[in-house]
This record gives sequence, structure tokens and C-alpha cells, in this order.
Amino acid sequence: MSKALKRLNMSLKQRATVQLGIGPMSIHCVDAVIEMANAARHPLMLVASRRQIESASKGANSVPRIKILILTANPVNTAHLQLEREVSEIEDALQESTLRDQFEIISRGAVTVDDLSATIQRHNPDLAHFSGHGTGENGLVFEDKNGKLKLVPDDALIEMFRLAKKSVKCVFLNACYSEKQAEAIYQQIDCVIGMNRPISDQTAIRFAPKFYAALAEGSSFQDAFDWAKTCLRLDSNLEATTPVQKIRQGAANLFSTSQLSSEAMTTPKQSPQPTPHKSMIVGDVKINGSNNPFHAIQGDGNTVSQTISQSASTSSDFQTAIAALKQLENAIVINDALNSTQKMMTNIPISVIETELQQLKPNKGIVDEAIVALKQALAGVVTLAEPVTKVTELLAKAGLV
Repeated sequence: MSKALKRLNMSLKQRATVQLGIGPMSIHCVDAVIEMANAARHPLMLVASRRQIESASKGANSVPRIKILILTANPVNTAHLQLEREVSEIEDALQESTLRDQFEIISRGAVTVDDLSATIQRHNPDLAHFSGHGTGENGLVFEDKNGKLKLVPDDALIEMFRLAKKSVKCVFLNACYSEKQAEAIYQQIDCVIGMNRPISDQTAIRFAPKFYAALAEGSSFQDAFDWAKTCLRLDSNLEATTPVQKIRQGAANLFSTSQLSSEAMTTPKQSPQPTPHKSMIVGDVKINGSNNPFHAIQGDGNTVSQTISQSASTSSDFQTAIAALKQLENAIVINDALNSTQKMMTNIPISVIETELQQLKPNKGIVDEAIVALKQALAGVVTLAEPVTKVTELLAKAGLV
């Protein structure tokens, strides 16, 4: 039961006055409220919204709702992602939008390769959204029957969306290194969004809801994408250039001009301009402050006082090194030469290096020890020699090894 229904249930039990509900309301909400009012023997009045009344007078099928199918996958042998939070944020963003009644969200978690095509075929969505891991050249990460990692090749995605393109107007791949898959799917779908490098959970969770909120204010796919990226820039988010969009000129929009003119349209609210005490996000670290000494708030909530001591070029070197580490991490996950225990042994040094790179003053000694441990853990794995060397060279460029 949602928080709103819980509050209503308590109100029905405590008050003797008539409870008034004013739309818009989903059929499920109406059913739940009526059931609770009957159980409490309490008078209830529900008033539908104007759009619901007009839609009902025209017939239930006059304006089909726009379906957003959200598919998530986080295999047990991959890094944990906050996928449920992302889905919840998207739902909340749509609920607060002008055209919320026009949208329907269908979400499926722990999606297996078998689920993928069957779910899209069953629901015929207008928008298909995937959240999870991406590996670039090796494909998107889904789950097998045991909940472990299974990759989907690009040619299979192309064929699937060729069959689904009658309904699917846009595909959103909220996964690291998914630009390659976006390019592939773009062969069949007019609008596809992907990521050209790793994207942090925090940024992924912020960007996607902004895109859908703009759509639900009547924006085109292009404008919705631009609104979402603008929100990241307004927040001084260094990952604002990570999302990329492939879109054809003349790509179909979700709403026709006649549909929009019948609604009381409002312009999507622009996020407030940053205050003098700017906020900046680097990976999982949020940095608050101005040109004076400031506080860096890490993902675990710990606060440490730091002063700015890095140039823009050094910060860029750190970001490049983090991206190379993510690539190495993904390569380790799919490498057949390592067993599960050996793969787990690489998690510690990689995590240590990533954590240090997110500090304003990384500890050179700790990074050096971690890279030595990482090399020892991967010694003899020929296929991983090149990405390990790349990480080492980037750390050396940043003056950390």
C-alpha cells in the first residue's frame, strides 16, 4: 500500500467527516479507496479530472496510453546498482508531470535473455528502457536462469528491434559503454539513447527521470534529451557529456499537435541556477563549496574538509583513469580464464584505486600498493595484459604510480 493510501486509511478510521478525493486517479487507486471506505463504513466522494471525463466520453480506446517498458538486470556476479531507486524516481517524475495520465509504466527486474524478447513482444511498448551493466564491445549484460551474467550480442538486439519497431519509438540504454549498442539499435529505431563512457549510479538516476518528465510535459525526443542534459549541467555534473542520442530527422514524437493543443500545457520547469556554493559530482562523490576551502561528501555520508589542490587537467586524468578501470573491471567479469574466486580477488585493489581517485588528494602510496596487488592477481592472463597496462600508464600520467 502506498504512503498516500496509508494516510487515507488512517484518516478514514479517525474522522467522521466526508472524505473528498479529486482526480486524476487510476482505476486501481479508485478501487482501493472505495474498498477502504466500505470497510470503515465511511462516506466518500470522488471527483474525476477533466481529462478523465473527456476520455471516458470519447471511449476507453480513443487515446491509448503511452507505454514505457523498463527492463533491469543486475546479475549476482556484477557490481550492485540502485535499479529500484531509478525506477521509483522515473515513476515519481511522471506522476508530477502535466501529461501523467497519458503514460503507463511497466517494469520488470532481473531480466533474463529469454525474458527480453518475450516481454517486449507481449507489451508492445512505445519506449523501451534498459538499466544495468554495459561492456561496450562485448554487449549489454542480462541474467541467465541462475541470476548470473549473460551477454546479448548486438546483432540479436538489431533483429529484435526490427521486429518491434512498429510500436517502439525510442530506446533508452542507461548502462555504461552502451553507445555501441545504441548505434546498432539505431539501424531499426529512430531515437536511441546510450552512454559513451561509464556513468555513475547517481548520474544515471538523475538523468533518466528528467528525460521522461520532459516527455510528459509534451517535449519532443530531442528536446527532452536536451532538457535532461541541461539539468546535469546546471548541477555542474562532470558526467553531463556521457549521455548521447542517436535520432533521425523527422523522428515521430509521442504527441501530435492536436493532442498538445487540447491540454493545458506548461513549460518544463527549469532546475534552479546553482548557488554561489556550487555542487559538483565526480563518480559517487558530491563536492560542495566555492573557491574557498569546502567539504567533500563521499557516497557513504562521511564528510572531510579538503582544499582545492588539483588543476582541471589533473581532474581529467583521474576521470580517464576511472573509465579505464571500469573497462578493466568489465573485462575481468567476462573473462573465462579466471574462476569466480580469482575474479573476487581483483575487486579489492580495483575498489581501492577507484576510491582514491575520487579523493581530492589521492594517496600515492595506497594507489601504488593496489596496482601491484592487481597485477599479481591477473598475472598470466594474457587477454587482460593490455587493459592493465593502460590503467597503469594513466595512473602514472596522473602522478600516482
